[in-house]
Amino acid sequence: MTITLITRVRLNAHAVGRWCERVDPGATQLEACSALGQLISHGRVSATPRHWTDADPAPGLTFVYWAQRPSVCAVIVDGVVVTVLTRALCRSTAPRSTAALRAVGVEPADHPRRMKPVPAWCWDGRRDAA
Repeated sequence: MTITLITRVRLNAHAVGRWCERVDPGATQLEACSALGQLISHGRVSATPRHWTDADPAPGLTFVYWAQRPSVCAVIVDGVVVTVLTRALCRSTAPRSTAALRAVGVEPADHPRRMKPVPAWCWDGRRDAA
């Protein structure tokens, strides 16, 4: 893991809003800016996201994690904090880890559907006239 020192970071209004929405709903904009600044200044910077983060590494993209807030991640693109992810958010939007191990079309009874079921497609061997 590479730890990079961040010398200057700007806060995006979107990131401040996501902090207020996802991390501390009772925080004001000023408190959110202060808390994000604390996370950035004390956190570890990594180009590789943690296992619970549903983001892929990319050039110019870094992730900041702080031990005092282990379930919060600040996402930085080219020196600008663009959003804030939480473990709860990533858990609710990530596909189930056991999905690849289930037989196709078989779902547990307690698994909520995210989309309408689509009838299975099967090729009948005929070609359409082109």
